[in-house]
Amino acid sequence: AAQYYGGTRLREWVTPLLFESADKLIAHRLEPCDVFIGMSGISVESARAARERYGAKIFIERGSRHILSQKAILDDLKQRGLPTDIVTDYAVERELASYALADRVVIPSRHVEHSFLEQGFPAEKLYRNPYGVDFSMFPPTPAPLEQPATLLFVGTWCYRKGVDLLESTWRKLEGVNLLHVGPVGDAPLPAAQGFTHIDSVPQFRLSEFYANAHLFVLASREEGLSLVQAQALASGLPLVCTDRTGGEDLQHLLDDPAWVKVVPNDNIDALVDAIRKMLPKALELRGERDLLGAGRGKLTWEAYGERYGQELERVRQGQLALCR
Repeated sequence: AAQYYGGTRLREWVTPLLFESADKLIAHRLEPCDVFIGMSGISVESARAARERYGAKIFIERGSRHILSQKAILDDLKQRGLPTDIVTDYAVERELASYALADRVVIPSRHVEHSFLEQGFPAEKLYRNPYGVDFSMFPPTPAPLEQPATLLFVGTWCYRKGVDLLESTWRKLEGVNLLHVGPVGDAPLPAAQGFTHIDSVPQFRLSEFYANAHLFVLASREEGLSLVQAQALASGLPLVCTDRTGGEDLQHLLDDPAWVKVVPNDNIDALVDAIRKMLPKALELRGERDLLGAGRGKLTWEAYGERYGQELERVRQGQLALCR
């Protein structure tokens, strides 16, 4: 509750206490293991204990860009006068400590991988494994009929997710609606005809909103691999996204990669152009929309787990060559 309601200062005070307490508790109660899997920034003492006590291999999960890259991006937004959160020195210290302990840092996307390589992190210690999607919740949907062209964004309405760029892009598109589903963060909602905001809904209800849209757009400035993109594609929506969303990794899993268009981040003109080219194709879809085809099997959580299991075994056996 203190983290959620207490504001930035209280979160900055409470978060280190929570992280350190959880880390120490895990280290204290750790049982014998061959492999230890922990979250970056949290697992430091516990990861060190696993190695020192049991000789365990260390896998550290990092869902976002390298902490120094993430800090630079958010600092830039702050310097522009946008009310975004920042990366604290404490967070940097904890993240770097967990990276240093890792036999593998597990990441979800190419742009995250590049951010680590730019910081000089060893390529052989990175393992990239795109996230999956629950197809029982997100089946192909029928194309919506007799309604205006509709763009959909699902997620927190905040500057980190580039909603100011999305709004500016949408205002350049005549006769197009914009639907947002999710909580409101640090950015104001548009007050304009054609924009609709829906508060957060249970995940099992998201499919009905995918079914009522034609094109999914994600303008994020920094996001490891947004799960809503995979949900949208599974539901039959083409995707326009920036190069910092993980959309590029999903593109490679499609039978027809043209259904995903990746544009440079922070570039409104590129977003406008991509949407203008993709939207007519999206509007031509009829009946049940299935864009994944044979690639559907690569996007399941089962496939994610199988890939992960193979890498665990490789590292356990001391094979350090990068697995792709």
